[in-house]
Amino acid sequence: EGRGIETTYWPLQITPSGLVKTDSLPTPPREVAPEGWWSDGRTLVKYGFGSVRLTPDGWKREPTGVPSQIRDALGQDLSRRYGWAYGVPDSILVYDGISWELEDIRPDTSNGPASYRGGAALPDGGTVVLGDLCDDVCRPFVFQQDTFGGVWTALRIQEGLGIPMQMDTVRCPSTRFRWGSFGGTAGASIQDYYLWGLWNSCVDGRDLSDHKDCPAGHPCIWHVSDGEIAPVEELRGREVEKMGILNGSLYAILTDGALWRRVEGKWRLVSSLPIEKEVLVAATPNGFFHGGLSNFSRDGLFWMEGGWGLPTSPLPSAHRPWPFSEIELQDSLISVLTSEGRVFRTVCRMQDRVFRGTNEVQTRPNCGGWESMPGTPGPVRDYSLLPDGTVIGVGADGLALAWRAKGFALESVPAEAENSSLWGVAATKEGLVNAIGDRVVLERDSTGRWSTVRGLPERRGWVGLGFAVALNGDLVVSEGFSEQRSTTGILVWGRSPEEGDDLPMARLSWPETGLARAGTVKIHMLPDGRFVAGAGFPEEPGVGGYLHVWRPPIREDHFERVDLPHHMDITDLDDNGEYLYVAGGSGIVRIPLDSLPFAETAKH
Repeated sequence: EGRGIETTYWPLQITPSGLVKTDSLPTPPREVAPEGWWSDGRTLVKYGFGSVRLTPDGWKREPTGVPSQIRDALGQDLSRRYGWAYGVPDSILVYDGISWELEDIRPDTSNGPASYRGGAALPDGGTVVLGDLCDDVCRPFVFQQDTFGGVWTALRIQEGLGIPMQMDTVRCPSTRFRWGSFGGTAGASIQDYYLWGLWNSCVDGRDLSDHKDCPAGHPCIWHVSDGEIAPVEELRGREVEKMGILNGSLYAILTDGALWRRVEGKWRLVSSLPIEKEVLVAATPNGFFHGGLSNFSRDGLFWMEGGWGLPTSPLPSAHRPWPFSEIELQDSLISVLTSEGRVFRTVCRMQDRVFRGTNEVQTRPNCGGWESMPGTPGPVRDYSLLPDGTVIGVGADGLALAWRAKGFALESVPAEAENSSLWGVAATKEGLVNAIGDRVVLERDSTGRWSTVRGLPERRGWVGLGFAVALNGDLVVSEGFSEQRSTTGILVWGRSPEEGDDLPMARLSWPETGLARAGTVKIHMLPDGRFVAGAGFPEEPGVGGYLHVWRPPIREDHFERVDLPHHMDITDLDDNGEYLYVAGGSGIVRIPLDSLPFAETAKH
């Protein structure tokens, strides 16, 4: 807004207890604007409008000879560094241990001005820089050098690699992607390194230059081996956030939150962080499965145990993307409900795996292919798994069905439920099933017969956010925001109402959730009868989510609050009898059940 900003630098040190302020580093000169840092592990350099390095006597200036701001820097050590500045085409800055000098490194100066966008100093002493050569149109380039001070050569970019030979200059006539540029490079040597780039989006004729993406199935990461470029097939459609070497192995962190490691020339998933807007979790005694929207939909369901993760068998490409609305598991059988109302299932059996080259043994699931459950007369709104593997699903207009190995069978519901929109279902370990709709609550016995438990107030089209059955039979429903309702609440109905009883016996209000949005209150019943509800604030990242834990019987004043870390919105809850798993777009938190409130009360 035209006002000056003074920046104060606080030197921090990473210690076993976290980041702490230290007074051992002097503050760098304020006139060196905050652009970036460089270090070879021994010396610290700050660059911006000029360059300064930290010495035993304080910060020492390194005149660069250019008035513009340095935008990036790289190098092998203090005496072998490169950098490039804004508004300085063709040439890069070279530091030889004495002074900075401008040098035009283009192997062929007839190809147009060069604009440098990134680079890397490789462990074998080689250097790679990349960017665009532009005259009337722009063409991507990669220059490489075997040793500092050596000859720069241009890497030959062939057609058919998914790298446009020149940038598209037509301005967004329709919805499509336009090539942006190379974005970075990293690797082990000049004979073995990687390149990556992104595309600008064009949506409805608008050039979204600030939004860069990688089209699904398109190569955006390439491997350079002995001067030959090839797409990385296992990472098609993915974007690199950072790539680097750790303990001799090359790792890549992708923008979808996944960490990959190169093993024997192939990329393997190490771990994944759920950074989706909605993440679902299903806990097991050994670990947990999770999946969500958009990015995760490319690989299906993920398994996590300790710090390791891997995707299970992906869904056939004809059915992608497949955002989940629910995950259920029963022993080795796992099933998912998609947002389109389709159900898929697979069998995952736990097996011991030995990591190659080590004696480390980990138990991981071995999953078969995903099986699509037969189509139904209408979309399934909710479903549950019985101990024998039967899938019970419900939907609009009184839809109730049971899937078994040989197909599904429609089941009859009482007449008062035939026109009801059934939206929730909950099963017990004994095989009993309860379903809830906009006007009625049903029960299914072990023979498949449905009966009415009770009626609900006349609210045509009413759909809650969650449904659970307490150990004493009480029915618990979470409600979200709507045009008719400005507060979030949890309703508790008795199982056997008195005549004319339409009102819930308890309304568990959430006075703190004035900032919440629809879909952010999740509920879960623990095996010992405690009831957990979680509220998150996805639109308010500075506000931490929290849990309310109720002791039985579930009443207004029988709860205690448990606060969660900031930025922890809540999208799903599950337990494995030992831990409560809280899933959200910023991660998954595991809480021992014994540490939650009322643990001793619940045992009694």
